[in-house]
Amino acid sequence: MAVALLFDESPIAISPTLCRALGLPEAVFLQQLYFRLHQKHSNPTTYAKYRVDGLDWVFWTQKELVAEIPLGKSFGPHRRVIDRLREMGILLVRQLKAADWDHTNHYSIDYRKLEEEISRLTNSDVSINMKHLHRSARLMLIDGNESAASVSMSDTVHITENTTKILTESPFQKTTTTQHTNIKLHSVCQEYRLVIEKAVSGLDDELAQQVADEIAGAMVSAENGERPKIRGFPGWIKAVANSARNGTFCFQYGKPIARARQNQKRKIELAVVQEQTESANEEARTARNKAIEDLLTSAPQDQLEEFAQLVSQSPSLQNSRQRTATVESVLQRRLPSGPLERSVVTTTLAPLIPDNPQL
Repeated sequence: MAVALLFDESPIAISPTLCRALGLPEAVFLQQLYFRLHQKHSNPTTYAKYRVDGLDWVFWTQKELVAEIPLGKSFGPHRRVIDRLREMGILLVRQLKAADWDHTNHYSIDYRKLEEEISRLTNSDVSINMKHLHRSARLMLIDGNESAASVSMSDTVHITENTTKILTESPFQKTTTTQHTNIKLHSVCQEYRLVIEKAVSGLDDELAQQVADEIAGAMVSAENGERPKIRGFPGWIKAVANSARNGTFCFQYGKPIARARQNQKRKIELAVVQEQTESANEEARTARNKAIEDLLTSAPQDQLEEFAQLVSQSPSLQNSRQRTATVESVLQRRLPSGPLERSVVTTTLAPLIPDNPQL
């Protein structure tokens, strides 16, 4: 039953089935709304004036939505989720106090539409017992076979600060699907990752990546008003993937996404090379410094004085203080602590290290 995908207790956990069918942000929003609606239902006297057309309604200001539902730091992600749920027909939004010049949105759930969407997207038999709506959320099956009482915390999807951080930290994330381990998804479509993974299953990696890029590009273009709004994201995603299977796929909106992904890949490769080079240089510097320290430690006194004479003649030492500090360090058989003085000693004495011309 669709209602079995919702809980009437603290919405820390969200049903995996609801996440897979609607997307993670939509599931989070709907679960939080359901929790609030149940609180109102359990206290009808206090919230009587918000029961309209046989439905309970709750209201949120934008500030409250951002504070209570962990989708992002601004209202933008919440607005997109609300739009998508309204397009599906699951979320009902009305301004119940507009006559009083109060345009705060009130929200409710169309449970019958939720039932239809879950059935359509999961191809499962989902039905709602309206008479026992809230009680059934605890007692009925969570995911087809397991009872709610037997489902542990590890069986549910937990929303943490890390979730939002992971979705926003990098523009592209590698999928976890076993069929396409090399496919990267842009952050704009990460919330539909499971739907996309299932949709591209069976496609070769190159075509699957193009489909993923096309989906991301179309979503970005829709948000920027460069193409019509996308309605029914899960069904639309499947349609894009099916077009790749039947030979009608058009790689149009995904080209900028593909270029951005390739640019990011090149930047990462350059950063890796730079890091490896710096690491190799650091190892060489460490080895050279160690060899020079050994040279200073083992040198006879007369040779040590020759070393001091050599470094004192360096043109890089521009004043007597620097020259004196450098000479004293050499005579004390140690490298100077100052970066300039140390550089003078290592550069001057490196050619004198026995059997190690590279240092």
